[in-house]
Amino acid sequence: MLSAIVIIGREIAISALREWMAEIGKRGKVKVSGMGKLKTILQIVGLSCMLFRWNLPIIPGVFELPVFEIGLALTIVAAVLTLVSAISYLRAAWPDLKGHS
Repeated sequence: MLSAIVIIGREIAISALREWMAEIGKRGKVKVSGMGKLKTILQIVGLSCMLFRWNLPIIPGVFELPVFEIGLALTIVAAVLTLVSAISYLRAAWPDLKGHS
């Protein structure tokens, strides 16, 4: 639940930041980064794994891949990257935001 709040909150905040920066002609400072793309990939793969929910038998009766747990871990990593990328975007935009208050 906390991961979802972090991810959704960041998306709203960064979308608003991008719009604000576009209004002052500085949208390029908050363009999509590689970290943001990685976050999106981990988020989509993680959520997909969590929807699958069944363990995947690698060696039947011996070893199963815990798909749901892997998805949960990927989603948590995506939430951490969400915070890191949000801080990165805010740091890039901060000088312009301070000057246009």
